[in-house]
Amino acid sequence: MGNSLRSVSWLVLGESAWSVLIGLPVLVIGLCAASVFPSVNLLASDLWGSPALPHVLGLFGLLTLPLTFALPPLAGALHDAGGGYRPVALAIAVSASAVWLIFHMLARAASRRSRRDASEALV
Repeated sequence: MGNSLRSVSWLVLGESAWSVLIGLPVLVIGLCAASVFPSVNLLASDLWGSPALPHVLGLFGLLTLPLTFALPPLAGALHDAGGGYRPVALAIAVSASAVWLIFHMLARAASRRSRRDASEALV
């Protein structure tokens, strides 16, 4: 839910003029910012088990660290090419929606696997 709210907030932010009204989407983005960490922890634990969680989270941090340095210049280039922040906000909204879709598909797969494991345990 956090990523879908974040996506909509970025779309609203991209379409808004500077005013008091941008406070709400910025607030929602800030509130949803840390929502990915519990989701990653829970999903990683469900997919690979609790003993693998430190390893998985270490790899997650290692693989996402370059984004910290690559995305701001990319956003700047997109701003310059697009003539404003609207394309940047749209790119962030699309990216957040894609991440939500990936998490949703992984969570469904984990849920199916745990239901299958539970049904095999009953047999």
